[in-house]
Amino acid sequence: MTARRLSSWIDGFLDLTADKPTPKIFREWTAISAVAAAMERRCWTPTYGGMILYPNLYLMILGVPGGGKTVPTKLVYEIYRDAFDKVDKDSHYIAPTSLTRAALADKLSLAKVKIVDFNKEPALTSYNSLYVIANEIDTLLNEYNADFMAILTDVYDCGRFVESIRYREEDIDVPNAQINMIGCGTPSWLLDFLPPTAWEKGFMSRQIMVYSDERVTPKLVFAVEGEEYIEPDTLDTADLIHDLKLIGAMFGRFHWTKPAIKEYNTWFLARMPPVPQHPRLSYYLRRRHAHLYKLCMVASASKSDELLVTLDDYELALGWLLNVEASMSGIFKAMTSGGPIVVMRDTWDHIYELYIKSGKKPVPEEKIFAFLHERVSSHYVALDVIKGMLGQKLIKEDPLNFIGMCYTPQKKPI
Repeated sequence: MTARRLSSWIDGFLDLTADKPTPKIFREWTAISAVAAAMERRCWTPTYGGMILYPNLYLMILGVPGGGKTVPTKLVYEIYRDAFDKVDKDSHYIAPTSLTRAALADKLSLAKVKIVDFNKEPALTSYNSLYVIANEIDTLLNEYNADFMAILTDVYDCGRFVESIRYREEDIDVPNAQINMIGCGTPSWLLDFLPPTAWEKGFMSRQIMVYSDERVTPKLVFAVEGEEYIEPDTLDTADLIHDLKLIGAMFGRFHWTKPAIKEYNTWFLARMPPVPQHPRLSYYLRRRHAHLYKLCMVASASKSDELLVTLDDYELALGWLLNVEASMSGIFKAMTSGGPIVVMRDTWDHIYELYIKSGKKPVPEEKIFAFLHERVSSHYVALDVIKGMLGQKLIKEDPLNFIGMCYTPQKKPI
C-alpha cells in the first residue's frame, strides 16, 4: 500500500496556507470539507440503533467582504480537481456552482460511482456523489426556493433520491445519493437569503456555519522602493494531491477504540456541553451529535488509512466543533449590524406579513418579541425597537380583550 507523505492532510493544508490572507478557521474547515468529500460514501460509521452515518458535510464560510473566504476554497478546488478529475473520471465529481433544481438532479444522476472488489462483501458497491464548491454562494443560492432546499435537505441524509423532470421521459431515481457542499458568503447575504422561518427547517439544521470577522493582512509581494521585486510564493501542492488520492481510495467501516467510545458517550449523555444558546440554533442543536460522528471520521482519515477513530481523533473533532460553534454567535450580531433602522424595517415587514395573513387582525406582541429575540441581543433592546417604531408612527398600539397588547402596521419605513 502506498504510504502517506503527510502526518495529517488538514495540518498539511494549514501549513501550506499559513501566509495566506485568510483566517485560520476558514482554512481549517475548508480542509475538513475536502477530506469529507474525498471519502464520498466509501466510508461510514455505525451509530445507535443500527444506523450508519457517512462523512458528508454542508458548510457555510461566512465573513466580512474581502475577508479571505474564498482563498482556501479556490485552492481546495484546484487540489481536488488535480487529485481526481485528471486520473479518475468515474468518481469524485465536482458540481457546477450555478445550479437549478433540475440541473442539480441531473448532475447528481450522472455522478455515478461503482466500486468492485471481489474480496469484500458485497463485491459491488454503487452510489452517486457530488461535491459542490461555491466560492460565491449567492451564485448557487441566489433566492430561497423551498423546493430546491428540499432536494439539498433530502440528499444530505444519503438515502434514495427520486425526481421528476419535464424534459425526461423517466424519473431520476438514485438509490444511494450524497452531496458534500461548501459555500462562501456574508452574514448580510444570509439575512437577505433566509426567511425567518427557514431556521426551523431541515436545511439550516444540517449546516455548520463557520464565521470570522478577522481581516488577515496579506503578505507583501511588491518591493519597497529601492529593493528588488519579491515574487509571490508558489504553493507546492504535490503532497496534498498525493495524500488526497489515498483518502479517496479508502473503503469500509470506521471502528472506534474503547476510550473514544467512552468519551463520546460521556459527552452525549451529559447533553453535549457546552450548548450554543442562540434561539436560531435550536434546530441545529439536534444534529450536533451527528456532526461530531462525521468529524471524528474526518479527523481519522486526515491522518491514516486505518479506518479507526481513536481518542485523539475524538478530541480533535470535538475541538473543531466547539470552536466553530463559539464563533456562530458573531453571525447573528453581524446580521443586524445595519443598526436599528434595519431591525425596524425587518420587524415592520414581519408585522405586516402577519397582519395580512391573519385577515388584517392586530398582531399580538408576543409574536413580535419572538421575532425580535432572534435578532437582537436582549429583551431590553427588543423593547427599545418597539418604542422606536411607535415613536416614528410605524406601528400603533391596538390592545384586544383576552389577548393583550397588539400592534397594527402603519406607514412603511423608508
